[in-house]
Amino acid sequence: MKSRSKKRSVTNKGSINLGISTIVVLVIAMVLIAAGISFIRGFFNLGEKKLAGAFEVDDFGMKPTRTDPLVLDQGKIRLKLSGEEIVKAGFYNAGNSELTSVQLNITSCTGGDLPKLDTLPQAVDAGAFAGFKMIVSKGEIGTQGTYICTMIATNGVSSAPIASTQIEFEVYS
Repeated sequence: MKSRSKKRSVTNKGSINLGISTIVVLVIAMVLIAAGISFIRGFFNLGEKKLAGAFEVDDFGMKPTRTDPLVLDQGKIRLKLSGEEIVKAGFYNAGNSELTSVQLNITSCTGGDLPKLDTLPQAVDAGAFAGFKMIVSKGEIGTQGTYICTMIATNGVSSAPIASTQIEFEVYS
């Protein structure tokens, strides 16, 4: 009889151990899931900060005007050959109607090669200005040097420029 009670106690110990190990595995799994969610959330927050978009033109050094509707924050773009840069530009809608999808682009540069410019389109009311935050990379430009480029603003519907300006684009190593 005594041997039976020993078997029962061994069986009970085994089931308790299985329960504790299961709980430990579940706790570790929850910690890993929480860490994964935290990592993904941080990754997306970093992307949102870096992503091209809009900003308040009041924070801008030179505001665009009717006579100068397209301006850069620092007057020129300096870019490391192996990197990318976030650049701010301002646009003033001198027209009589709202522009629903204003997009900035670089259309020509000395030397023929074009840098890559990524920005999101914006709606700009008549007589209002908007700020654009752009991600600029070297694109097709393969060598360091200073280039004079033409930056234009278009209204998404048409590729005809609404405004244009000459910018200095410096690529360094």
